[in-house]
Amino acid sequence: MEKLIAIVGQTSSGKSSLGINLAKFFDGEIVSADSRQVYKGLDWCSGKVTKEEMAEVKHHLIDITTLGKQFSLYNFQTMAYEAIDDILSRGKMPFIVGGTGFYIQANQSGCETPADLGNELVLDISVPTLEKVASAERAIGWNLDDDEIAVCFSGYRCAGRKIAVAKATDDRQYTLIDSQGDIVHRGEGSVSPYFPDLMQLDFSDVTEAGEYRVQVGETISPAFPVGEDIWEPSLWKTINYIFCERCGYPVPGVHMTCHRDICARHNGVSWIMNGGWHDAGDVSQQLVQTAEVTQGLLEMAAALDKDSE
Repeated sequence: MEKLIAIVGQTSSGKSSLGINLAKFFDGEIVSADSRQVYKGLDWCSGKVTKEEMAEVKHHLIDITTLGKQFSLYNFQTMAYEAIDDILSRGKMPFIVGGTGFYIQANQSGCETPADLGNELVLDISVPTLEKVASAERAIGWNLDDDEIAVCFSGYRCAGRKIAVAKATDDRQYTLIDSQGDIVHRGEGSVSPYFPDLMQLDFSDVTEAGEYRVQVGETISPAFPVGEDIWEPSLWKTINYIFCERCGYPVPGVHMTCHRDICARHNGVSWIMNGGWHDAGDVSQQLVQTAEVTQGLLEMAAALDKDSE
């Protein structure tokens, strides 16, 4: 039986470099299992191996199509099998390296994927309900309600700049209150010509560690800390998220493959579509992945920049 070595893991975990080192040691070649690296031009936002790295070891299934063209599981599976057979026929060891769990899962299972699989999406929705809240959160744009003050909930460093934002009023006076209810700072908000409905409250001269609230008129903000290590909890949460809560494949000892909530059905066969890239900043989690979103944002930014000129 021919051997196939798979190297999988989360984004930026060192899969590519490990694959290259092993392929060099065992005289092998690499078959990429990344749904973004198949596209030409998506280099930095997909973590694609460099030309120098590809010169060290031959890579397959990288830069094989262009943006705008559909590349499905069927395309990957067909081309991956061809690449693996080619590598084996030359007496070399194939390494499949990547983080697209759906690709690797399908390749390991050995099942054949219909060419037209994925052309239809079926959603099963049960017991839909509508709810109305008294004060809905704003989903588009950035503004504040009259009785709302925006502060940094993580807190502010003692020697750092400290800014809060409130709705602009005729009386722009504000106070800073400590945990004992005492006023420790008074100031006047400033209004930017770019945001005339909002005023900025700067209390950077308060450097003593503690818990505070900002008050404008009768409106009082939520409590927030001032201290030297106030960002440490957020850093730990971020690290934990990066290394323990990534999606699309299991993290040993932490969780099994997650985001298996979308299925494709074709000719009586159901396929689970794992998540896999929203950990890198995706806004969709599933069918529209980070690379396309990033590409769209960059194109929009370039268009706006030209218009402004």
